[in-house]
Amino acid sequence: MKIGKILLAPALALATVSCGFAGGDPAAEGAAAYEAHDYRTARVALAEAMQGENPSAETADLYVRTLLALGDGESAQRVIDMLQDQGTAPTDVLALSAHAASLREEYELAISQADAAPAALGEWAAIRALGELERTEEAFARADAALETYPHSAMLLALRGGMALSQLQVNAAKDYSTRALAADGENLEALMLAGQLRAQRSDHEGALEFYARAHEAHPSDIGALFALAAVEADLGRLEDAQGRLESIFAVAPGHPMALLLEAKIAFVEGDLDEAHAVLQSGESAIGRIPQGRLLMGEVAYLRGFPAQAMGHFERFLGMQPGHVHATTVLARILQEEGRTRDAWDRVAPLADSATATPQMLALASHLAEELGEEDRFAARLGDARPESFATNARAAQEALMAGDNAEALRLYTALIEQGGDNDAVILNNAAMAAVRNGETGRAVTFARQAHELAPRDPRVDDTLGWALLENGNRSEGLRHLTDAYQAQPGNLQIRWHYANALIANGRNSEARTIISEMREFASADQREAMDALLARL
Repeated sequence: MKIGKILLAPALALATVSCGFAGGDPAAEGAAAYEAHDYRTARVALAEAMQGENPSAETADLYVRTLLALGDGESAQRVIDMLQDQGTAPTDVLALSAHAASLREEYELAISQADAAPAALGEWAAIRALGELERTEEAFARADAALETYPHSAMLLALRGGMALSQLQVNAAKDYSTRALAADGENLEALMLAGQLRAQRSDHEGALEFYARAHEAHPSDIGALFALAAVEADLGRLEDAQGRLESIFAVAPGHPMALLLEAKIAFVEGDLDEAHAVLQSGESAIGRIPQGRLLMGEVAYLRGFPAQAMGHFERFLGMQPGHVHATTVLARILQEEGRTRDAWDRVAPLADSATATPQMLALASHLAEELGEEDRFAARLGDARPESFATNARAAQEALMAGDNAEALRLYTALIEQGGDNDAVILNNAAMAAVRNGETGRAVTFARQAHELAPRDPRVDDTLGWALLENGNRSEGLRHLTDAYQAQPGNLQIRWHYANALIANGRNSEARTIISEMREFASADQREAMDALLARL
């Protein structure tokens, strides 16, 4: 788990040419700008103050923190070294040094510096460093321990919320987000996490509000400005989004994420040549971004260059295996190029998933007919649904995520009656709602229907196994949960259900091992439930 990917990355360090603060006090100007989180202005002023005669330790301290806020770990460390040589370093110098080391990607050094003199900032840097080193279990354990010591640290709460979100623990992420905002309503990470949570559930207006607050409170942060542009583009406010991008380019020409969004806007507007030109202008950097490589493939395909498109899609799928849209388009290109078997090999495994799109199912069905394969997909291509179906499906999902199980069950039942009886996701979610609402018999019925449509999807096996277990069918429940666990051993929910099934079937020792292994990745509420179960064993 790369923790740096949980939240939008902080602004890149920007080289700014000093224009001077003639007639004023650059140290005071810098301090005022720092307090206002205007770090670019602060950097210029404080750099000038540092060139003056005998700059104060306070000025140097602010300069270090400004450089760190702008992501410049190299320059920050040079000033830190100077302060340590002079004996005027601040008390949290090792935490500052840990932050600087993490920005320089010296992650082991960041951890050792944080260990030497514990502080909230140092812990934050060390946790992120552990994430970058993919020492996930240690990162979670350290984050939880840090919050016991610093329970009101907004940066730690927001970081832990982002980590929970990376594990799809949405409710835990919401709780950490609320606590982070209560601790500091202007903390950048807290505001960005709040926006991310809303964007994830397609509440674009809500996301816009928090990203706007982040940009207002932290005008130098490019991440907040880019998030605003991205949400405005999602809302169709393309001119507003373009204006934000111009602001980014004014201070960071060639910013790859901004270029990618600019190309995406051109693509949405149907200007393929402009989208191609923008992508070409930053191809090396944009190509390292998964969504950038995906857009390159789409643009190349629509401009009539299938060989180039295949190359882009294959590279993208190397970064994000199993992506439904990319796999569908690549398979379609392969089919058009006469490589029918290659197209089938690409699309059939994903079409077995409960979340396969109608386009993927239709393509898989057509390829099955061409190749003489069993067509297990046509049955999932139903008749046209009412216009309100998608809206009602979103409402049902929101009710399920909010824990309103009775309402979720009511909405999913209505969706099944409206044509959702051939939709494995609708049936699977209806089963989940029924289990949580205590209607285990109905849950088993829905789950079996979902399993008939998507028997190879481990998430569907998990739901059916859990519904059977809750309905008293211990042996059959364990069989399905074993299949789900073997297919996705890293899925925490499946592991938890499987452990419970093992206990129900008298295999306590195996269950204890699984629960102990997954405990460090769980939220506080989940750990409480695990500890209670372990105590019963």
